[in-house]
Amino acid sequence: MENQDAPSEAPQNENKPILRITAGESSGEVQEDTKTDRPTDEAIIKQHNEIRNEQKETSPLIGTIDPLTLYQQEFEHGNEVFLGKLRLLGQEYSTARRVRRDGNCFFRSFVFSYVESLLRSFNLTERDRMKEHLVQCKEKMISAGFQELVFEDALGILQERINQIGRELTLHEWELVMSDDNLSNYIIMFLRLLTSAEIQLRRDFFEPYIMGISDVLDVELYCRRLVEVMDEESDEIHIRALTDALQIPTRIYALDSRPPIELIPTDYVPESAANKPFLVHLLYRPGHYDIVYPTMK
Repeated sequence: MENQDAPSEAPQNENKPILRITAGESSGEVQEDTKTDRPTDEAIIKQHNEIRNEQKETSPLIGTIDPLTLYQQEFEHGNEVFLGKLRLLGQEYSTARRVRRDGNCFFRSFVFSYVESLLRSFNLTERDRMKEHLVQCKEKMISAGFQELVFEDALGILQERINQIGRELTLHEWELVMSDDNLSNYIIMFLRLLTSAEIQLRRDFFEPYIMGISDVLDVELYCRRLVEVMDEESDEIHIRALTDALQIPTRIYALDSRPPIELIPTDYVPESAANKPFLVHLLYRPGHYDIVYPTMK
């Protein structure tokens, strides 16, 4: 997770800072490049695409729930700082669910974790809130310039599953939905367009951070190239925009190999959800997001 300098002044109409993180899908630890024979950009992109293609062929979209100790075994001969942070995570979380590395892991992890949390807690109050809120999201997207024809089917798929919470939708059926390429990607497409709409409608807030990434990207170009396109990596702008658009409190822990050995979560709490429990818990490792589950107390 990489921190970059934020603009010197936050937009006046918001009081929530954005902490820069890169939420890409590349595998492995981020290491400082000290070699002079660095691969060409073309070679890096080629290797990155090969990794993604292999992931698509060998890993499920949504994996099973496994003990968090499996992560420790995976990195037991790796960086001690990384392992130390993982052990700290184990004090609060006991299990995790892997999600495919395909460029969509943040969106896939986020929506799966949210619906799963409602199914497990039988949270019908939140279900009813979301049913009404998705109607507002539809109007927001139209206001941002999206034609309803473009997203209405994708929105309908998500609305149907939300409506079924507490009725016929089971966790197993939700796993099947999110393991289906077509259904899952329709939902992710909708979330990407909603994220784009949120960014564009709150230009004054997000524009300074977009300009901080690149001085050649304006808001529309950023959304068109880096938000709306499937399989494109996400950064913290996506996370802030989506959690605000859906008003879902979210907690994310980041594991990396940089000292000191401490683990402080990044919390995304929209104003309307200030006193609500976190409904989404994610684990960020360099280049990837998975879902984590708090230990029952």
